[in-house]
Amino acid sequence: MGLFTKKQSNERVTPDTNLDVILATVEQVKQASTEVVDGVTVVRDLADENKHSANTVTENMQALMQQNHEMLVQTQSSMEMTDGIDAQMQHVGEMIEQMVALASQSNVNAETSVRELGTVVEGTRTMAQLSRDVNGIVEEFSNQFALLKKETNMINTVTSQTNLLSLNASIEAARAGVAGRGFAVVADEIRNLSDETRTSSDHIMSALNHLEETATRMTEAIGQMISLIAETTDKISGVEESVSVIADDSSMLHTNIIRIDDAVKKVEQSNGCLVDNMQRISGVMEQINGCTKTAAANTESMLSKYEETTKSVGKIEASVGNLVVKLGEGGFMGIQDAKRGNKISIIMLDQNGQPDIEYYGEVVSVHGKRAVIDVSPSSIAIPDGQSLVCNLQMAVGNVVYNWTQIAVAPAKGEGVNCYEVDAGENPKVMNRKKNKRLDLNCDCQVTIEGNAQTFRGRMLDVSANGMAFKTTERVFETAEKKRITVRIPELPIPSARTINATVMRCKPVGEGYIIGCRLPGDNLAIQEYIEKHKA
Repeated sequence: MGLFTKKQSNERVTPDTNLDVILATVEQVKQASTEVVDGVTVVRDLADENKHSANTVTENMQALMQQNHEMLVQTQSSMEMTDGIDAQMQHVGEMIEQMVALASQSNVNAETSVRELGTVVEGTRTMAQLSRDVNGIVEEFSNQFALLKKETNMINTVTSQTNLLSLNASIEAARAGVAGRGFAVVADEIRNLSDETRTSSDHIMSALNHLEETATRMTEAIGQMISLIAETTDKISGVEESVSVIADDSSMLHTNIIRIDDAVKKVEQSNGCLVDNMQRISGVMEQINGCTKTAAANTESMLSKYEETTKSVGKIEASVGNLVVKLGEGGFMGIQDAKRGNKISIIMLDQNGQPDIEYYGEVVSVHGKRAVIDVSPSSIAIPDGQSLVCNLQMAVGNVVYNWTQIAVAPAKGEGVNCYEVDAGENPKVMNRKKNKRLDLNCDCQVTIEGNAQTFRGRMLDVSANGMAFKTTERVFETAEKKRITVRIPELPIPSARTINATVMRCKPVGEGYIIGCRLPGDNLAIQEYIEKHKA
């Protein structure tokens, strides 16, 4: 539909009619210009965010390149170490094979020793038994020897009696005279036999005494030998048990060494696979490094193109903004067109005319080219009957208007924290400077004007004049150009943990939304913090 409408032939064209058409046309142009400003502002905000993201990507790419390089160096070093480990594992494998052979031989020797020691133990036990048998024979011999001595003593007794009998016979033969001579001869012979028997008995007794001494010594020696054999048998039994334990341990050691040998072979095989994997990883790392360099170069190219795009957008925004200002009071050109509730910021100036302290508030009422502003709970120190010079910023929709060098004074008859501003001239559409962003990752609570409910979100970033957060609440699909209050308990700037803003856009992402917001003016606390910590 065109801006001008063709009149019917029967209608009367008058200067008033032409003026109405011109005013309508101007109104349409202003509306279109405002929409263009809105669109250009969104485009510039998106471009700012894209630049921030591109810078972040570039930094991450550079860090990734550095890390990739370090990983490549470490991978190559790991490959060298793995090669060394492989060589050592081969050497260990050879040594373990030798140990397996030695353990096998030791196992055979241990089994042979056990068998031979068993034979020795059995022989020792036989010797002990034979020694006990000999001891029994010697004891029997001693008993028989005692009987023999007893019989010998009896012979001595008989011999003494025979000798006495012979003496008596000789005495009786002498009494008998001639008749007893033959009896005397017999008596002499008996006495001679008795003497010989006594002599032989003495010799036998002497031999028996010597034999008794020998038997006693032999008995003592056999007893000592039996004790030694018994003690030796006990010790050999202990040695047999120790050798059996050694044999069992040798067998277990042999089994364990075989298991170790199998494990080392598996480790050697795994190490070979690890070497192959490390070589593949090294190749992949080189490819990643190349792709990262390419991505970094492309990002740098995008950044260079962004600068040119920003300049063009800035020119369009300035031209359309000036057009809107020049169109007159039919649009939002003066303080007289402000609405109750419009968010504002009053920036006090120091003695050099530079921005100093900033106060946030909203429009209470408008009286011609004067407006009453409420900055509760803050208060501006202005003496009664005097005024100070300040700058004034006001956000209306997607546009920020800026008045400079205007007077602010206490508002008579209004609240304690209410002040009157005199903005006689039309404002300028503010071409906002590009503020650095502070990346965040913390919870936030959001309330929407006219809605008592509190919604949860996750902060993404914040700057002196804007911020973005992510949420899953569908209510934000229709929240564009609505005023919101965002509370960020974990923000490292205590004075900025509660922020008033206007929703500029709602972008669906995955299962949620990314909400882009514009602050009513530059937040000096956020600006100072970011400049200090992101210099």
